[in-house]
Amino acid sequence: MKHPPLMSHPTKYERKDLELTSEQIAKPELVLAEIFSGYHLPEIHEELWDVVKSAIIQKFGEAGQSSNVVKSIFFFHENIRQLIDASYLLNQAFEQKLLIRKKN
Repeated sequence: MKHPPLMSHPTKYERKDLELTSEQIAKPELVLAEIFSGYHLPEIHEELWDVVKSAIIQKFGEAGQSSNVVKSIFFFHENIRQLIDASYLLNQAFEQKLLIRKKN
């Protein structure tokens, strides 16, 4: 089953569209380190799921909402969770590189 896209035509974004400081743009690994030093991966998954549940409850409370809205929310959740998990792995790899550099 193919999931419905969130955007019909992806747009190319510019740096001004990023919610990052100049330092974070230059070194995005700093963002990952900050996030994963403040949250454990299971906590992030739980918080994300709570947001999704709230969105579904809110959407179902509105008249005339179709199941496509719910499918889009679940698809978005799935993609964001994969993004978080991939970010976690990138952060782990970066931390390992730092440890290796400190030993040398």
